[in-house]
Amino acid sequence: MHERTPTIIAVLLLSWVLYAIPTTAAEKLEPDASVQREIGRVVESIVRVSEGGDTQDVLERVQLLETAAKDSRQTLLLQIALYLRDVQGTERSMGAAMLLEHLDFSAQELDDAITPYLETDDPKLRRVFDDLLVEHEDAGPIEQSRSLIEGGQLDRAEELLKRSLRDPALEAEALTLLTHVANQREDYATGIEYGKRAIAAAPESSYAHLRYAQALRNKLQKINRARAIFSVGPYKKELRKAIELDSNNVEARAEEIGFLIHAPGIAGGDADRARERIAELEKLDWRDAMLQRAELFAKEENAEGRVDVYRQLVERYPDDEWVRQRLAYGLQSAGHYGESDAQFALLLESDDPRISQLARYQLARSRIIGSYEQERAAAYLLEYLDKLAEIPSEGLPQETHAYWRLGMAYEQLRRTDDARGAYEKAIRLDSDNNDARAALKKLPRG
Repeated sequence: MHERTPTIIAVLLLSWVLYAIPTTAAEKLEPDASVQREIGRVVESIVRVSEGGDTQDVLERVQLLETAAKDSRQTLLLQIALYLRDVQGTERSMGAAMLLEHLDFSAQELDDAITPYLETDDPKLRRVFDDLLVEHEDAGPIEQSRSLIEGGQLDRAEELLKRSLRDPALEAEALTLLTHVANQREDYATGIEYGKRAIAAAPESSYAHLRYAQALRNKLQKINRARAIFSVGPYKKELRKAIELDSNNVEARAEEIGFLIHAPGIAGGDADRARERIAELEKLDWRDAMLQRAELFAKEENAEGRVDVYRQLVERYPDDEWVRQRLAYGLQSAGHYGESDAQFALLLESDDPRISQLARYQLARSRIIGSYEQERAAAYLLEYLDKLAEIPSEGLPQETHAYWRLGMAYEQLRRTDDARGAYEKAIRLDSDNNDARAALKKLPRG
């Protein structure tokens, strides 16, 4: 547990760290672990408030940051920018944006802090800086729409973008973003329609070609496999065009690598070319390149290679819980249950209740798959079920699956009656839970 009330010692320590971070040359701009940790704690508190959490906790944590950064606000701003560059998930991104809004940096503070770093060769950080400078101005409809899309408010974004089509100066960007909205909904027909119009309006826009390519990819994923193989040409053409127009378009490069990894050879999939593209991407964005390398190792069923990549990512980004999750899953898949448990145990202490809840489930799953400590597995699952009603369930294993796993734990402990009860409960919750049905059928009658 973290101390909620900001102490004088905590403020002094954070103040000292902020003063100590060099900010005189762009190449020296690096995340500071202690400051990133405090920013992360504030953001997690903001996220919890949006889910009904304690507002006092947010106020106290923000107060600590404000007090510590009283005479080093520019340094804090740069550290928040680094946090935004590396953060995973829309909720945390929005939480960091709300923190920035509360800190209310002036235009002069933004200019003084960011201008020396605008020529950074880190494309993600440059995009964050650009967004910060734009957002400080009166946000126009395009900027508002981007924020709405990032926040998952697709209907509102679509409405605003359709109105923007009436302005010739905004038409091209509005069409590109409307393509993106359709892609987010996996509505490939609408995405293709808007994508064609976006390219016609802005033929030299890398992102217009990328969004159109993604709409075509959505279509390929939904049509007959044989048809998809012989219809892949336009998708590849648009993707290559996006990269030709902007060789620093990291998202387009990652899209191409994903295609090379997962597409069948007859359609253009090629692991060797994927490796080449990953090496190119590494010069632009090390983190994204490493994630793609892990994906390639997974496709090649190279469990140890995949784990090694995630180890390197965790070493570089120790506070990135999403990366730590990937490492824990990789270790679990490779059968390294002791190491996997150690990673999930760290995630169990997360300030994000969903990350903690998922870790709880996986700690039980490992013990069931590995056939060890089944009593603890059952205890983890019972705690998981107890907390399930308190936590938003999106992205978490459903109650029916937790009861199925609980039945497996009881079965391994030879508690047949308890196992039967858990399997029956799983089936009552979801009559289509065939795993629970099969397990129940195999139980001995007694």
